[in-house]
This record gives sequence, C-alpha cells and structure tokens, in this order.
Amino acid sequence: MANSVTNGQMFFILVLTVSSYTTIDIPKIVAQTAGRSGWMLILAFALVFGLAASMIVWLNNHFQGKVLFDYGQEIIGMVGSRVIVIYYLLMFILVGAYLKIRLVNFLSSNFLPKTPQAAMLAICVALFGFVSYHGVTNVARLFVLFGTLFLITTIALVTVMLSQGMSFNMESFVNPDEIKEFPSALIHFVFLFRGISVLFIIPFTQANRRAELASFGTLAFIGVLYIMIVEGTISILGINNTILYSDSFIEATKVTNIPIIERTDIFYLTVGLMSLFAGMIIVFLGTLEFACRLFPQISRLIMTIITSVILYALSVLALGINNVTEVMDKIAPYLTLVGSVIIPAILVALTKIRKLGGSTEGGT
Repeated sequence: MANSVTNGQMFFILVLTVSSYTTIDIPKIVAQTAGRSGWMLILAFALVFGLAASMIVWLNNHFQGKVLFDYGQEIIGMVGSRVIVIYYLLMFILVGAYLKIRLVNFLSSNFLPKTPQAAMLAICVALFGFVSYHGVTNVARLFVLFGTLFLITTIALVTVMLSQGMSFNMESFVNPDEIKEFPSALIHFVFLFRGISVLFIIPFTQANRRAELASFGTLAFIGVLYIMIVEGTISILGINNTILYSDSFIEATKVTNIPIIERTDIFYLTVGLMSLFAGMIIVFLGTLEFACRLFPQISRLIMTIITSVILYALSVLALGINNVTEVMDKIAPYLTLVGSVIIPAILVALTKIRKLGGSTEGGT
C-alpha cells in the first residue's frame, strides 16, 4: 500500500495532529502556568519542536522509501529497532485511549448528553479504523480538506476575537514576575506540541527534498496560531476568567459577535470536531502502522480489527477509572519528550557517526 505524502500534505498532518484538542485547552494552560508572558514559552517550544520535527524528517529523507522500523535496523540493529517501535506502539495506544476519552467527554458535554459513552466509543473506533486501514496517503488527502476548513475557521474567529477584545487585558506582554515562574511551567508546554513522532510512519521520496524546512516552518506556524488563540481568549475574558474556565477558548467564542452566526461557539465546536477526529485518526494510523511492521505475518485488515478491539477495550476500561485523564496529563509530557525529541536526537547522532565512520574507512 503506497504511503507517501507531499510536503503540503505533511503540513496539514502536523497541524491537525499537534493541535488536536489543544486549541481548546491551551488558553487555560498558558494563563495558569505562565500568565500573559506565556507567548514567549509557546514560541520557544515551537522552535524546539520544529527542530525535533526536522530531525525526524532528516532521517526519513536520509533513508528514503523506508520508515523507522526499517532504517532503525541499519542504525541500531534489529533488537534496538524493535524496542523503539514497541515504545512508540505502546505510546500511541495510551495516547489513543486518552484522546478517545476526551473526545467522548467533549461530545457528551456539548452534543450528545444522553448517548451512552461506550456506544460513542464504538462508533468512533470503527470510523477511525476504517479510515486508517486505507493508509497514510489517503489519510493525508483527507487531512488537506479537514485542515483547510479548520484553519480558515480558527484564524478568522481568532482575528474577530482580537478585534473585539480589550487590549488592556493582554498587557503586559513581558512580566518579570511571570518569567520567574517559567521553569515550573516548562513541562506543561511539552504536551502542547505532541504528535510529531507520527512522521516516523511516513516514507519519504524525492518529492520531500525540502521537507526539513517545511516541517520546521509548520511548527513555527503552529506556535503563532497558539499565540493568537491565547491572546484572543485573554483579550475577551481577561486573565482571571481564562484561568477559571476549563474550556476558556469556547467560553470566549460564546461572547464573540459574528453577525451572520447566531451561536459562534456551536459553529466553532462543529468545525473544531475536524481537528479532534483528525487527532484520533492519526493516532490510530500510527498504532496500526507500527503494529503491521512488528507483525508482518498478520494481514492489515486483521490488524485493523485487533487494533480497534484493543483501543476500544482500553478506552472503556479507562472510562471507569477516576481521574484517569489527570494521570495521563501528568505522564503524557514525558512520553512526548522521549518520543519526539530524545529518540530522534539519538538516532540522528548515531546516523551521523555511522556516516562519518564510513567516510573515514573509505578514505583510508
């Protein structure tokens, strides 16, 4: 099954994967941990994760036509490659269950309060499995549509919010007292840029020659988008109310006036579901791709069914556990840091050492 993407499709994959649910969460997280000066941390993390994404893309370009499971064997051997792929597989399963819980809670709160959550999970898992079965290329084409609508709606709405909000709510942009709290806020910003490790499941071709720069630019763009969302929310609600509300961005949209739209919040929630669904799809796809590599003797269809059953069972089980989302909120940043930054950096370093060693041997 063909699994190549263009740089443009990669842009939408990264935008929708990284921003899944984050657009709703980020104003409260930033306001609560870093205050009005949080934009600096957003920008810094966008650049750091932009470099991390570039490292993954560099690996994919260095071993064109291959994915992590394949070229990992050339870098660290069969056993090391399997260990890393198993880590990503387990990470994707955990994050997949976590995001599905958040999705059904979101649907229950805003759209389907009387529908059993287990039934919603079954429908969602079946839908995501069906889409993921058709491979990276088809998912990427779908993401172009989802991503275009999502970005147009989000940017337009935030622009209106900034124009209608109170500028004094955003002052001051640089507060020394808030900057002193940055060290304790760092871990909370890591999970805002989760998901770039999904690039490991995409084999690159000659068409992706400039993908390193494209991936770095995409993360920088996401950082600017996050800043707009945070500043737009604070300008409408003020810093204290932004901290008070769990879904402060949605609360801010309720009081944003767009003449042709009666309920701005419902309109955005409807479009925003695209980002949530996209996040679920890409996590399912990542789980499926890693599983198919580890167990090549099992057909893709059977593996899709197995993955669906596992994700559904874990999600239903997690629904019955108190504070499960709070626990995941605590451990997910560390999973992201290892999977998105540390492992790619180690693989890039080993590849360059291996290449340098080969050049030295050739010279002698």
